[in-house]
Amino acid sequence: MLRFARAAFFVSTASITLACADSDAPGGAEGASSSGGIDSVGTTAGGSANTASAGDSSGGGACAAAGSVCTAGSDCCGGVCNALGLCGPDDGMCLELGIVCTEDVACCSGRCDGGFCLEPGACEPPGTACDDSTPCCSGKCEPELGGEQVVCTNYCVADGVGCEQALDCCSLACHDGLCGGELCLVEGEDCQTNADCCSDICGNDGRCEVDLSPGCRPTGESCTSGGPTECCSMNCNEETGRCDFGEDTCKTQGGSCTTDADCCSGACDPGTMACVPACAPDGQACVGNADCCSNACVGDACEPPGGDCTPSGMACTTGADCCSVFCFGGFCTPPPDIP
Repeated sequence: MLRFARAAFFVSTASITLACADSDAPGGAEGASSSGGIDSVGTTAGGSANTASAGDSSGGGACAAAGSVCTAGSDCCGGVCNALGLCGPDDGMCLELGIVCTEDVACCSGRCDGGFCLEPGACEPPGTACDDSTPCCSGKCEPELGGEQVVCTNYCVADGVGCEQALDCCSLACHDGLCGGELCLVEGEDCQTNADCCSDICGNDGRCEVDLSPGCRPTGESCTSGGPTECCSMNCNEETGRCDFGEDTCKTQGGSCTTDADCCSGACDPGTMACVPACAPDGQACVGNADCCSNACVGDACEPPGGDCTPSGMACTTGADCCSVFCFGGFCTPPPDIP
């Protein structure tokens, strides 16, 4: 499964690092590093982009359009040379994991599969039939709403992010269209809306119901009530008696955790027991821009962002809000390591 953070705040010289197109952008030229094979002007596979103007290619000639072969961001009109070695969108922006897409070059990760931006590799997109969470990019294998099969579902998101059902949220709580609040209800408990229920079914009698036709129980639901079927995740929490997310499901920022491995970022705060971004604050040592929450590594130390962009760890709506140009689960995130 994808993990966004490195083992520590530092990356080796073989890791992809970022720099900005000019001194006014986060992590100006003084802190630039071009190791990893992707030019310091442009986007790493993780989605940290800097936009180059049309015609600003390294050779001084015409820039390459989206989908063209490239070796550096400066080759491309949009300043984006992604993980596939193709120019990204001409607006210089890219789509985060889990966002609907139509072509690889639109995704920060360089992979559009099944209509969603996904991490590179062989993991399966949302909608793929599954027996457990192992093959799913999201680590989530759940009953298909209104259907009779079990499929991979999209990545879960953190509290404060928009949702339609409890399973959208890493916290298993969706109320008034936002993740957060009271944990979803199990079969037989009183409900007012479908989103109140872990099963996303609030019956006509005002109680949560479970559709067992797919042959297993959704995450959050009681492991055994109403029949002998197992949890779709194959993971029943013996303490709570509820189905838990599968072991391969990582939590986005703010999700509860007990170890670093529980978090997509690879960092669990031992004080709050919540997932946090794995990046260094201002003033801490760094090797490349991606080490810093500000995405600005200058003179081997993290500096405040050189503009109005949002540092990693703060709320975002799209990648355009973030210094890293990578918004995942409702929070700006350092770009992921791409093998």
